Amino acid sequence: MSSFKYSILEKGYIRLLELMPGIGAVPLVGKLHLIRLDVFHSGAERGINKPFEALSYIWGSDSKARTLELPTGSIGLTESLYSFLSKVRREDQSRLLWADTVCINQNNNLEKV
Repeated sequence: MSSFKYSILEKGYIRLLELMPGIGAVPLVGKLHLIRLDVFHSGAERGINKPFEALSYIWGSDSKARTLELPTGSIGLTESLYSFLSKVRREDQSRLLWADTVCINQNNNLEKV
């Protein structure tokens, strides 16, 4: 179900999900940002210098029947992650998150280490 192609994640970088505003049944939309950790902590990374929230989880079915829409494709989400992101997104501003299933390329074993 995923059509998004991950770019290479170089050492010292992470991906952060900017979850766009929305409400109710409006589809989940986001952007992935490559962030260099040493610059991020100094507050100078491409205007993204606010704190982010992290989520790492396993619960429910691992079937990826839902999607997160990104500018260059979509990423499959489990029902539980889709439900969580739908509930925590804000109505009026984006939210910066690190969610392992989205921010780590699950098809790249080196990233999962």
